[in-house]
Amino acid sequence: MPRTLMPSALAPRRIVSLGRRAARVTRAAAVLAAAGVVFSTVAPAAAYASEGSPAAAQDAAQDAASQHASSQQAGPQQAASPQAAPQQTDDRVVVVGTGGVSWADISAEATPATWEVAEQGGVGNLVVRSVRSTTCPADGWLALSSGKRAADYRGEGVDPCRVLTNPTDADPTSVPGWDEYESAVESQSYGAAIGSLGDAVQTAGLAATAIGPGAMIALATSDGTVAGDVVPLPVGTRPVPRADALRLDVAAALETSRLVVVDAGSVRDIVDPAQPTELTRSEQHAADVATVDGHLAAVMEAVLADDPDLERTTVVVASMADPGRTSRMGTLVVLGDGTPVGTLMSHSTRQPGYVQTTDLLPLVAAPLGLRDVLPRSTLVGTAPTSDASGAPVSERVDALVDAEDHARSTYPLVGTFFTLFCVVNLLLFATVGLAFSRWLGAAGARGRSARPAAGRRGIDSAAARLTARPRGSLAVLRAAAVAVAAVPVATMLANLVPWWRVSAPSLALAGLVVAWVAVVTAAAVLPPWKRQVFGPAAVVAAVTAGVLAVDVATGARLQVSGLMGIQPMVAGRFYGFNNTSFALFATSTIVLAASIGDALIRRGHRRWAVVSIATTGVVAVLLNGSPSIGADFGGPPATVPAFCLLALVAAGVRVTWRKVLAVLAAGVVVVSLFAVVDWLRPPDQRTHLGAFVDDTLDGELWGILLRKIGANFSTLSNPLTLVAVGGILLVVIVVGRPLRAATVADGADAYAWLTRGTPLKQVSDAAPLFVPAVVCAVVALVIGTLVNDSGIVILAVGMSVLVPVVTATYATWMLGLQREHTLQVPGQV
Repeated sequence: MPRTLMPSALAPRRIVSLGRRAARVTRAAAVLAAAGVVFSTVAPAAAYASEGSPAAAQDAAQDAASQHASSQQAGPQQAASPQAAPQQTDDRVVVVGTGGVSWADISAEATPATWEVAEQGGVGNLVVRSVRSTTCPADGWLALSSGKRAADYRGEGVDPCRVLTNPTDADPTSVPGWDEYESAVESQSYGAAIGSLGDAVQTAGLAATAIGPGAMIALATSDGTVAGDVVPLPVGTRPVPRADALRLDVAAALETSRLVVVDAGSVRDIVDPAQPTELTRSEQHAADVATVDGHLAAVMEAVLADDPDLERTTVVVASMADPGRTSRMGTLVVLGDGTPVGTLMSHSTRQPGYVQTTDLLPLVAAPLGLRDVLPRSTLVGTAPTSDASGAPVSERVDALVDAEDHARSTYPLVGTFFTLFCVVNLLLFATVGLAFSRWLGAAGARGRSARPAAGRRGIDSAAARLTARPRGSLAVLRAAAVAVAAVPVATMLANLVPWWRVSAPSLALAGLVVAWVAVVTAAAVLPPWKRQVFGPAAVVAAVTAGVLAVDVATGARLQVSGLMGIQPMVAGRFYGFNNTSFALFATSTIVLAASIGDALIRRGHRRWAVVSIATTGVVAVLLNGSPSIGADFGGPPATVPAFCLLALVAAGVRVTWRKVLAVLAAGVVVVSLFAVVDWLRPPDQRTHLGAFVDDTLDGELWGILLRKIGANFSTLSNPLTLVAVGGILLVVIVVGRPLRAATVADGADAYAWLTRGTPLKQVSDAAPLFVPAVVCAVVALVIGTLVNDSGIVILAVGMSVLVPVVTATYATWMLGLQREHTLQVPGQV
């Protein structure tokens, strides 16, 4: 019984049937897009993709989509039922939990105890993001209890977070509000089972002590009763109350317990007007951090008195909550029991210095032999390890502060960036639509006539000047389209320079992005590429695909805290391909493969064109789906059909229903192979691909699918998404009509000033694989959207590159027509 203690396409010679083949390709694309729904049912594993949503405004989608992006689970050979006997070990674990403390608060002078433990152990940034955009103290303790994301209800007061309290005298071992915690967690979509740690401790017969209200949550069993001894502490958050007898409490607990959990207090920066203080917010924050540091000093004094060399004691110091309504990263220190001095990293993040709260339960369970007792579904994280660098604590802390500064500097800019990027794409689309409209041609003709329309002389004259210089207009249009397509890769290359360290980081970032866009654009529109129809598009595609491939293969460092990359503050995917990078990679690799194949076909080397496309596709799929590199389960189902379709068209093969089904089956096989191979690896080396197999075996498949479907629909309620969809529909309906008509017309009256009378659809004569490439890219984006969990993100991001690439290709082709006309009619501009 627990006791209560008192506190102390085609070759040129075979272009006859190009129109019919393009039509068949288009029909096949429609079939594949429609089959995506069926595919997501036949191969539901594809829905188990990860995402760090690209816009800060999409918190709702990220909340529902990101948990399993970095999940790592114990395999069936390692996990047993709750009745299994634990491994025998004499090791002890002391957990000191707090909240609202980041590494920017830590220094040798202000927080000597935290500085000292950091000097002797492994340190890391703890990403505290839970169910909501900010994390309350109770949320952090519930994550430790369940091993998954779990959160309390939010209140309506000045501080929406619950003030944790001690049990009542009438029921001294029951956690106050446990029923409310259970109700809140049951309404969430992560399948968290709060009380898992307490149940495991009780099942194993492990002696434990909970000191303070937060510690009681962590050690509570599933019925809300603390699994061990209970020591109440003074409660409150502003200011953090002092626990003067904490050293004696910990010393007494170490005499009887192998697991001691201490609530050192949570720092909260939310000011309650009803409780004024004499200190400013920053002064009160510093004072509360100092109080927490004093509590840590008391704990360490008791621990070191009992085990001076920490030979059998692991100490975990974790700040598991935000200080207020602003998201921050918390401090994490692990020392003792042979933990090397260095920087921590979890297999769930694969990024040095980053650990998630879901990694804390495995960290606590491993030394105590509880992994065999805990349910397999609770071990979604992995215990962090130290890189054993032995670097001075000042260097390691500075690096962690710098990493958080980088993340916090980027995060507020993401929403604005995507809004501007959307607007730029819409303007480009509108410009293209205007160029192919009958209105512009007619206005230009009137402006060149002797009698322009009354009241429209200025507009007609401007149109006349524009249409009189088609080569200049096309060159500007091509450069603008290439520049827009180069923006995504420029945002990643900008991270090569530490822009966040300057006094005006947003301006520095904007300057770097513009500079990289200029570099890529210059490379694409200058010789020797500018006169090749596919040339500029191929350059942008090659740079984008190459940068992404190298970055992902080397740890995705450029994507971390990038405008279109990984956002650590949302605790989504930290490595490999997220949904945004997948959309960019898929679009770029398909365009690149088509440009290479197109060049070979026009030279009469159809077989080598097919080989080149297949090779590019294999490399892309391996990079994207390999568990140790891209780890993107939703990628291969989209890219395999797209590349297979492109290879069939390049080979001159007629696309039939049987071939479509074979392509879809190939996608299923590839995904299944990746998942099984990952599942066969050791449990602590698996990614979410292998974890999906475990989830399926545990009967959680339906819950996963529901969460992914919910995540897709939740994006539609976001205002930014609705604005973007509305704007795109407006442009497509109002402005895009002329462009749609131009692509199928046999004549070129409306836009003859651009093509010198050549119908737009004859672009396939100059670039046989151009139209199939566009179709295949759309196929990949549509299927990717259906089988992933980010709503229209994949389709929107992919189209933001594909539309400019298409524009640049058309513009290059039309510039070629202008040059031919100039040679035939000297003196023309």
